[in-house]
Amino acid sequence: MHEIVCVGDVHEGLNFDFRIDPETGISERALDLHGNFAKAARWAIDHQAALFCILGDLFDRAHVAPVFREMVRRDVIEPLGAAGIEVWILAGNHDEPRRTARSTSLDDYRGYAHVKVFRSPKVEIREIEGRKLGFILIPYMHPEQVVEQVRETLGKEVPRELAYEAARQTWKEWIHNRATDLSGVDLRILFGHFEFQGVRYASTAPSEVVPNDFTFTPEMVPDAVDL
Repeated sequence: MHEIVCVGDVHEGLNFDFRIDPETGISERALDLHGNFAKAARWAIDHQAALFCILGDLFDRAHVAPVFREMVRRDVIEPLGAAGIEVWILAGNHDEPRRTARSTSLDDYRGYAHVKVFRSPKVEIREIEGRKLGFILIPYMHPEQVVEQVRETLGKEVPRELAYEAARQTWKEWIHNRATDLSGVDLRILFGHFEFQGVRYASTAPSEVVPNDFTFTPEMVPDAVDL
């Protein structure tokens, strides 16, 4: 089988103030969360997955302690590489800095040939089981980045509300154009890390809301995108 395995909101580096392991300084709960992440990687290896995608928030913040980066390297990144499985990591609202020029712990894994870290929108094409798949990848952008991008495009100051509407139109056109560019593939897949207006959450727990956060709308995704 050649599955595409997707996980998201892993939040490595999230710690808890109880049942702390004296050797590592990490709580058992954090190790339990990491263990589930490692199990997903092992599942991908056991099922000979073609692609392992982390769709945002691998880390709980832009910079996490070396011990968490090493656990991800040891239990996820390197075993997947040894199994010949490509890894994609999209930046999320927790681990993407508010300024693109700033670094993040995600950048630690750029040195691996089988790992791609996406901090800006990209298009990738892969052939899996004889089918050509086109991927439109949209990592998270902070509200400040969205407003700044629109101001640079328009060349003038604009209120946040107007900037968001302009950004939605820009994103809509960009996604449409990329989907058109991928007209020759068998399937077009959109991966991103944004709140999507109108969705119903599977969890009963309240979602974390970023103040003034930028959201996607159904109209921004063209019919040409299959998934």
